[in-house]
Amino acid sequence: MDMGLFNKICEDYYAIGGGSVGVCSMQSDIFSDTCLKERLEILKQFKDRFILHTATMLAGASNLSDNELKTFLETFDCLDISIGGFSKEDYALMYGISAFDVVIDQLFRIEDIVHKNGIAINLALNFRTNNPKNSTGNQLLARLSRTFAIQEIRTDYFSWGGMITQADLPPGALLLKADNTAVRKDCVAPWATLCINADGTVVGCGCVDWAARHIIGDMRHQTIKETWTGPQAQEFRTSFSRQTIPELCRDCSLYTNIERAFGRFGLLNYKPRDGDYHKANFPFKIPQKKRTCRTGAAT
Repeated sequence: MDMGLFNKICEDYYAIGGGSVGVCSMQSDIFSDTCLKERLEILKQFKDRFILHTATMLAGASNLSDNELKTFLETFDCLDISIGGFSKEDYALMYGISAFDVVIDQLFRIEDIVHKNGIAINLALNFRTNNPKNSTGNQLLARLSRTFAIQEIRTDYFSWGGMITQADLPPGALLLKADNTAVRKDCVAPWATLCINADGTVVGCGCVDWAARHIIGDMRHQTIKETWTGPQAQEFRTSFSRQTIPELCRDCSLYTNIERAFGRFGLLNYKPRDGDYHKANFPFKIPQKKRTCRTGAAT
């Protein structure tokens, strides 16, 4: 994303109160962003109102120096890391590349930097495997669990709107497909999140609409509030209850009933400062950091 547009979006979100901000690359990885250093400098200006999180496969972190990685970890509040299996062989099978040793080295480097510098950040591991039995009694898993929360170990994959088929997956891994055609309760995703693409266009569903099939706004010409309250956004958010379900959503296994999602006891005392709404029951709280308000910022 153009740095001017990135700054404009941050300013806009900050002005209306801020909250949870996911800085992610749908088709890539945050550590492949050639402007990462500049983005971190901008994000640090908004830390008193932003909760920052991202997801990564982590291998690209090897291109950062210890000091650069320290800055990254100090800037973010939550880091979700995806790992394929529990060995070199598993990783190559699940992800198609031989990066297991690199990823493990980065995990230990993060652990060392976080502990040495007392960095307040939530670190979570998400394992993808076609053989979950390999996790039983796994020494590496036990070692990592001392610093990283083992968030999930799963064998199934989403279809991402039909972009992935069973034939794309290794033996033992399963493709999840749902039938949402009779659902009449709206999905929580477009009610709780707003996803802005690198070119400034906004999609109705940031979970699976990688191909930008459903554009609901454009941050190059609109504000976040204008996009959120616009007719295209409202139509997409209410598509289930209006029985106009987009093809993208009809077999999506990520569908979550809005009433069920927002009706959990974990949300009774929820505040934006607590992080992502869907992690309200997360096993640990975001460590509190000292936050300094920006000079002249709106309150």
